[in-house]
Amino acid sequence: MTGQSVRAAFLCSLLLLSLAQLGAAASPASAAVASATPEVLSASDIGLQALVQPLMLQNESFSASAAQISGGRWAYLIYLNATPAAMAVAEQNKDGTYTARLLTQEYEIRPVLGAYYASIGYGELAKKEFSAAHQIMLQMDAKEVKDCKQMMGIDTHACNSYDSCFSACRTSPTCSQLAEGIGKSFVYQLWDYQNRSMVMADAIAKETAQYFASEPDVTLLSISKYKDSLQPVWAAQGSMLSHPYNNWVCKTPFYDSKAPDNVRQHLAAAEKLIISIQGDDNGAQKIANEAARRRALKGKEDGLLGVNAMFSGTGANLLLVAIIGLGAVLVAVVVLAVVANWRKKKDAPKQPDVK
Repeated sequence: MTGQSVRAAFLCSLLLLSLAQLGAAASPASAAVASATPEVLSASDIGLQALVQPLMLQNESFSASAAQISGGRWAYLIYLNATPAAMAVAEQNKDGTYTARLLTQEYEIRPVLGAYYASIGYGELAKKEFSAAHQIMLQMDAKEVKDCKQMMGIDTHACNSYDSCFSACRTSPTCSQLAEGIGKSFVYQLWDYQNRSMVMADAIAKETAQYFASEPDVTLLSISKYKDSLQPVWAAQGSMLSHPYNNWVCKTPFYDSKAPDNVRQHLAAAEKLIISIQGDDNGAQKIANEAARRRALKGKEDGLLGVNAMFSGTGANLLLVAIIGLGAVLVAVVVLAVVANWRKKKDAPKQPDVK
């Protein structure tokens, strides 16, 4: 290609580059600065929506939940179309202003997400779930058992041998009459009823003690220990329900059949909240995956929008200018090439005629 052709092609490249720069949208900043020491540092204060633009698709809703995770740090869980899609952290500068940074990688999201959960009260919610489990267990101290022991005279009198149980039974007209009519077997059953009720009372006392030992600092370990204290209660409950006195001498103790499942559900909820605070769930991974998915979709969407922009409005005008300019340059290149070829032929020495 001749020098003129090279110059023409170079001018064409410059023209196309200028048009591309005119059509390119400015990318959002990676950080934003807000006023110092706010009572609540909102997403708008730090221009968070601008930071999230690389993840936002067309016509999507944006919201963010803020939490102060330390004196000079704020965390934001970012929702796009009501789906957790990223996190951001705003840190206080020496001059009192705040600089925000978008977090999209799992390793950087995990600790901030855990601190965010702790700040918004997941620890207190775990305690409430733990307390709810204990409240259900308090119902295991059935009123029917107390009423039966009172009616048999063993609520205030010792019953730890045949003789002591017989003496206690004689203090109650009802028990005394049954013992005289049935005989020794009734007194032995009374002794057995007392033993079973004592096992239940001991199991409930140990469950309560473990609850109060765990309640100040509810952790996965303390919940595990509390679970261990429940097993003797369930076993004692089954024993009380199988006693011969039930539906005969005394009313059958009422124990809610759903209690074990309800207790397990409350404890599972407490464990889940604690795991979230510790960052051991897959919450950070889900957010990171969603951010990566959106980046990929955003890239495809931006490409399509760029093509559409070229064929509409200002984009169409720019494209028309580019086509006209490119056509003119190509014509110039062809003309210069033709002229150069003509001059080359003109200046070439003529070959003598051969006869």
